Amino acid sequence: MLLYYLILLTGFTFVEAKSGICPPGSVKSTTSNVCYIFSSGIAEFSEAQFNCEQQNGILADIDSDFSNTQLATIAEGKNWDSYWIGATLTSVEINDGKIKIWAWDKLKKFLEYKNWGRNEPSNKGECAAVTAADGLWFAENCSAKKNYVCLVSMKISVCDDEWTYFSVTNFCYKVYYLSNWNNAESSCVALGAHLVSIHSKEEDLFVQEFARCGVTNDDPETIIGLYTTTNDNTIWNWSDGTPTDYVPWPTGEPNNPGVEKCVLVVTDTVPKFPAGYWNNIQCDTQKRNYVCKKQPNEIEIK
Repeated sequence: MLLYYLILLTGFTFVEAKSGICPPGSVKSTTSNVCYIFSSGIAEFSEAQFNCEQQNGILADIDSDFSNTQLATIAEGKNWDSYWIGATLTSVEINDGKIKIWAWDKLKKFLEYKNWGRNEPSNKGECAAVTAADGLWFAENCSAKKNYVCLVSMKISVCDDEWTYFSVTNFCYKVYYLSNWNNAESSCVALGAHLVSIHSKEEDLFVQEFARCGVTNDDPETIIGLYTTTNDNTIWNWSDGTPTDYVPWPTGEPNNPGVEKCVLVVTDTVPKFPAGYWNNIQCDTQKRNYVCKKQPNEIEIK
């Protein structure tokens, strides 16, 4: 019900999880829930493997013509001649002996899809590379240095139960009832969170609407994570350590330097202040509702 009212009132969409996303700088597969990272330099096969693992991935495996074409097209656009993929010539035991077959090295599975060029795989090497111009595979000496493509899983962001996800910020939020600033921050920290920090007008409006709808006990004012340790109101910080890059103080605020060192936002118009008004308050005496904010859980899509 809370979700319905928030959408109705603000036009924002708040969900418990979002669609899978790829890491910054990577490219989503056109056919599956994986992402590709194209190397910025060249490396031997083993070094390329290591570099992919450092990014929580593996050298790319390719399972279809669509994927093969996608990678080759991007690689050619980068002016690559060829690049490593994750296939190697691997020894496997069969009955009482061993044979060598081409398989995806880290996945330990056979090549269900393959796109070898003419007279390939040759005996030139035991690692697989792809020609960018035509997408054809060839066997190569593993010590050759080439560009390479890593494969990483897509992830979704999921909030804990009873927390609400806001896609604009990629954070989770929850409203709690009646505390002073000091105790509210301690309560948020115990939950792996902090009092909410606000970094844009959009997030500001979200916090106002969310706080107004998020608790049974109505309170027109909500504590946020802004505070100062100075006695002249010159420097204000967020309790989560993020930059103080959005502080829409109204005329006359902040006031009472050295006394009111914490901040609330008016979430519903009251006789003295309009909704959206930021007001500094005493940290240890004035009790209000408060909003905690924390990062979502990142879950790989299998």
